[in-house]
Amino acid sequence: MEQRTKIVIASPREPCGATWLINCFLELGILTYRKSAENMWRRESGRFFLRSQENILKKWLPSLYHHDAFFFRSDIEVEWSHEWPTNRFLDCQVIYFYRDPRDALYSRYKREAATLPLSEYLSILEPNTLLDRVESNWLHMQFWMQHPNIRLFRFEDYKKDPELTLRNILDYIGVKATDKVILDALDASTGGKAKEVEDIFNANDSLNLQHGEACQVVNQGGVVGRWQELKGEDHEAITRVEQFCGAMLHKLGYRVENQTGQCDVASYAEHLRGLSSFKKIEAYPSGAGTSTEQKVASLENRVFDFSKKLTVEMLKGAGMTKREENVFLSSLADYSAFKDKDAFNNVKNISRHFVGDSEFYFNLFKRSGKMVWLPKIGAPFMLMKSIELSKAQLVKISRYLKRRLMPWSMV
Repeated sequence: MEQRTKIVIASPREPCGATWLINCFLELGILTYRKSAENMWRRESGRFFLRSQENILKKWLPSLYHHDAFFFRSDIEVEWSHEWPTNRFLDCQVIYFYRDPRDALYSRYKREAATLPLSEYLSILEPNTLLDRVESNWLHMQFWMQHPNIRLFRFEDYKKDPELTLRNILDYIGVKATDKVILDALDASTGGKAKEVEDIFNANDSLNLQHGEACQVVNQGGVVGRWQELKGEDHEAITRVEQFCGAMLHKLGYRVENQTGQCDVASYAEHLRGLSSFKKIEAYPSGAGTSTEQKVASLENRVFDFSKKLTVEMLKGAGMTKREENVFLSSLADYSAFKDKDAFNNVKNISRHFVGDSEFYFNLFKRSGKMVWLPKIGAPFMLMKSIELSKAQLVKISRYLKRRLMPWSMV
């Protein structure tokens, strides 16, 4: 594929309207993809066709459902991502799509059909950060806002005036389009159009079953201020967002009673430096790296305490996909393996209800890269699963086996 200027749409994991913008870009003839254009699109005679492994995206992007082929302009491409801002995004222009986290977190709770009470759901640690869901949402934005070329666009502004929001975004990335093309793109990307397609897929949830996921309802109306309808314990749970990051919400134009917040960027950033998801991140929020050992130890103890209290029922009710469950268990086990035996053993025992021992240790090896887990996996299983490993991981295993089986070869 030809060289294009790359733009990034970044957003937290929580629902924030980014799919609306992605669909608008597709309608505007902009090459848009997740992770890799080559993995998502097949090109033939100048036209682009969605690859079969990405067919599940038709459920959430009506343009992919209604069009078999696309002609994309040659000057620009857009990657959308929920990832953290590693160095591969450093030279890109970034659109950060954000939503009031009180609405966003509640919408995610409803989407994932979690069976836990809302307060317990919000306290579940995230697989990649080992912070709870409120903290992870807030910190995702704090990390991305260190990017040198980023502009934030709010979900609430898109709901109030989608045309003005889209025009502002196109102006920011330097894309020109006629009024008719813009209005047609907006018409094809409405919440109603998206819900029609999603209802078709949810009536026959074979794609969800194929991916081992629950039948999620993504399009829930996109109501602004929906969190204010919550009562009792649910309302108390969601207002913790305000207690945690009220100052930031106020700065972004959201109405809050508590404008102070109690965020400690330094301790969280320091904590995250030890997790594999953050190895390639250089731009930490200002003030990072100044946390005391006591603060980091407190965060570590919280992970250990959570690992000991975790139950099969809690994990089943957390609304995670199969992949997220695997990453979550591997993250908890990796973090506690050599620091808290009781925490590690509880996570290992819980994993037996979701995957076998070999699968657990295989996921743990992939997550941590530590060779100490290899003898636990078993040769037949390793051979069968080696197709899932990267070339670098296979080379690492080969060198490890050489040292174990033929130590004289290393002399």
